[in-house]
Amino acid sequence: MSSPVGITLEEAQAQLAAHLAAEGKGVLLFRYKDRMVQYETSKEMRDNINFWQRKVNELSRVASRRPRHGFSTAKFGSGQ
Repeated sequence: MSSPVGITLEEAQAQLAAHLAAEGKGVLLFRYKDRMVQYETSKEMRDNINFWQRKVNELSRVASRRPRHGFSTAKFGSGQ
């Protein structure tokens, strides 16, 4: 499933996995596909991990066609 910016769920999952693996090793410089990624701080890396986690969640939700929230909103009429 591809998002409007062309990122697939599989690509987002791979990015997340690569970031988590690097974080687990305490590495701020790592290779993903043909790119080298270097972060200045672990906070910067954590921010990107959070970004990729949100992207994976969003694309997973779209792929399964689940609503964003687990509840429905009320539909109010315009009176009578």
